[in-house]
Amino acid sequence: MANSTNPAYERALDQVLSEVGSHGATDLLVAGDLMEGRWGRDDSGAGVFGPVRTDSQRMAAAQEAAAVYYPAWSRRLTEQGLTPYPALGDHEIGDNPWTKRGDAWIRFKRKHVPAFKQLFASELLRKPDGERRFVDRPSSGQARDTAYAVRLDANVLLVTIDPFTRRHGEVRARVDRAQLKWLQEVLRRARREAVPWVMVQGHTPIAGPVRYRNSSQLTYQGGTDSALWRTMVKGGVDVYLCGEVHDQTVNLRDGILQVAHGSLFYRGEASYLLGQATAKRLVFENHQFRGRVDFTDRLWTTSRLGAPGSVVYPDASLVTGTLEARRTASGGVDIESSEGILRPVRGRLTSSRHR
Repeated sequence: MANSTNPAYERALDQVLSEVGSHGATDLLVAGDLMEGRWGRDDSGAGVFGPVRTDSQRMAAAQEAAAVYYPAWSRRLTEQGLTPYPALGDHEIGDNPWTKRGDAWIRFKRKHVPAFKQLFASELLRKPDGERRFVDRPSSGQARDTAYAVRLDANVLLVTIDPFTRRHGEVRARVDRAQLKWLQEVLRRARREAVPWVMVQGHTPIAGPVRYRNSSQLTYQGGTDSALWRTMVKGGVDVYLCGEVHDQTVNLRDGILQVAHGSLFYRGEASYLLGQATAKRLVFENHQFRGRVDFTDRLWTTSRLGAPGSVVYPDASLVTGTLEARRTASGGVDIESSEGILRPVRGRLTSSRHR
């Protein structure tokens, strides 16, 4: 029977996650694209999740896939002692693009974005008894089930946004009005409570430029001129964590540290960003693994792309970048030191290896 894992992948996943846990980390922040997520397809004709000839069949297949993959993802992390805090990425809603006309698959996923969001929220943002994991969330709008705020500890407030809005049948990378209004209130409350560090995580980069590998390079609509960015600046956000690009870049803009992070595990490029915060200091350390992949065979997925038949991580990770920041007397953020891949980017990126 077609399977999306094998012993080589299991060993590699255990090695990477056990190293993450070895630092004493308990909170795992994931800025979207938890998995491939092209559900409702069956390019190989394997029939694993049922027929996909009609939209109703595609949706039923997506529901079956979500019920397999999301709990397995959560269980793998909790078994390592890690509590996941995921954000919605484009792969959780079928993967971009959503604009090509005349394509049945694209039409299906564009139409069913709200249903895909519900699958994500039901499986990952609710407890086993159905109760919501996070109380602080928008009361209305398209992100009422996918955006949330939570105090990780005395020093850090994490606000997770849903940057995808469907309007007039089109999917755009921008927050809706209800979510923006909620974010404004969350940030006002954080200031009243004098939260030392306010971090927002969302899938798409907002500031640029950013490095990228094997990415469609989705960015937030309007960038640093957007209402979202202006709200974060005015509201005193310190750090914006984002994914999408499968690489690491730090941008310092308008007093906000944007940290793009993440990688493609199945391409032998696994990485993680280790963070520590005290009331006045913030430290990031980027860890990069050097893996090997074998395309002799393909690992089955619902889409024809597949994945390498095996991936191996023979060695521990290397530290490829560090950053230390402190709170200034005026309440701002000052970078005291930065090295390697976490040195803030200024101007245009020219490294050919990231093109």
